[in-house]
Amino acid sequence: FVKASSARLMQSPGFESTSVMRIKKEESFKILSRQDEWYNVALESGARGYIRSEHIAINPPELSEQASAADASPDGMDYLASDDLQDFRRVYSADIASLKECFAKLKSMLVMGQKYKPYEIKSGNLIEGEKQLTLFRSKTLDLCRKIENYNSKNPIKHRIAAISCEYGDVVSYKFAENLIELQASAINGAALEVLKDGVSVVKTDVFKCGDEQRARRVLNEFRQECDYRKIKKYALVDILNLGKYYFENKKEYFMKNAFGEYSASVEKDRYFADFTNPEAVALMLKYLDDVIKSGCFDAVIIDNLRMPHYPSAGNDIRALFIFNDAPVKEFEKNTGVSVAALNEAHEDIFKKYAISKFESFVTTLRKFFASKKMPFYAVCDADYYSKKFDTRLCEYKRWGNNIDLILLRFAAADEKIIAALSKDAASQISRPQIICVSKKLFGDEARAFNFADTLKKINMESNLIRGLFVER
Repeated sequence: FVKASSARLMQSPGFESTSVMRIKKEESFKILSRQDEWYNVALESGARGYIRSEHIAINPPELSEQASAADASPDGMDYLASDDLQDFRRVYSADIASLKECFAKLKSMLVMGQKYKPYEIKSGNLIEGEKQLTLFRSKTLDLCRKIENYNSKNPIKHRIAAISCEYGDVVSYKFAENLIELQASAINGAALEVLKDGVSVVKTDVFKCGDEQRARRVLNEFRQECDYRKIKKYALVDILNLGKYYFENKKEYFMKNAFGEYSASVEKDRYFADFTNPEAVALMLKYLDDVIKSGCFDAVIIDNLRMPHYPSAGNDIRALFIFNDAPVKEFEKNTGVSVAALNEAHEDIFKKYAISKFESFVTTLRKFFASKKMPFYAVCDADYYSKKFDTRLCEYKRWGNNIDLILLRFAAADEKIIAALSKDAASQISRPQIICVSKKLFGDEARAFNFADTLKKINMESNLIRGLFVER
């Protein structure tokens, strides 16, 4: 039966499929088969289709005494309130310590420096080095198997961490050490920031790339090391910040408000692109295509999918960074209202107009990624959407269904607020959610991972929170 406020019945398993109908809460049905996170179901009315596992609860047939109670839940495991939500680090502390010690010994036998080759052993340590390398790989794979088993029983399916992988981290083996730390927290996804302030790690003719040879080595190392550990690879892209170079040379590509200010005046070094400008959007899509063609990533996360934060402006609609010539002319033509003389009623109209523009932009992204068959995840600020006037335009109630997965960033670790907003979001969107956890907020990955227990507890009641994203 449906345990969410409602659920979409899809024609086939996948978010790109056509929606057949919406099923009300507590409506029952029979399960015919399962395909990953989708259930093929038959309703009493005769309608058939697919429903995501997080929207349903199962009343199993009578189970024999020998039958496993775990078979009663959609994920193949019952998560009771008394279930032991132990920290992976603590449970497998001996394995983690042994792996770290093994790598420390191996590292002393490896050649490091500018002529970097992965795990190249010094000429004087060939025999002992090969033994240590074999042992390290064996211990790594053993821990990977334990992580897979742990993850299969964990309701928080996605656990992603933003990770640093610069050239210096590669040649010093610091990146390998960082990945061991991810394993120690049972993290199953690594997000590499590939575009920041208009500077790219991926080779492209759209943005500055720096040293292409070094960038290529970074990407190869990221791909190989993550694949070896069965860690999913995410490209973290701040696509709305085209960087200083374009800002200085193509001002028409950037947003400004009614006071003529650009985003850099309220958020240092952040140059927000004009998502209503077809040329600017074409630039973004060209770059995203290069990221996909690199073949280094399993999915793309669009970070900072918002507008500049202007706290001193309060609810002044004129502070909204969308007052470029084309949007203003279109608004005035369609409404007969002058932007120069907006009253309170007109402000509300303009806000809805601005949000519709943002919604159109997200829909463009959605269609682009669907055409490339690449998962597209979005990060937005959940704690802003419910305010009267939202300069960040993160009203995911309106555009949440245009993305594969939504990552909600909260400013504080308030369990009640997170639970309440997650439930509210789930009533508006059909996608699962990931909660973003800032290292600044929680101190380090170990403490952030402990916070996953809080998310698990929320998930036991609502099954709304599907993951954790640890930001740098």
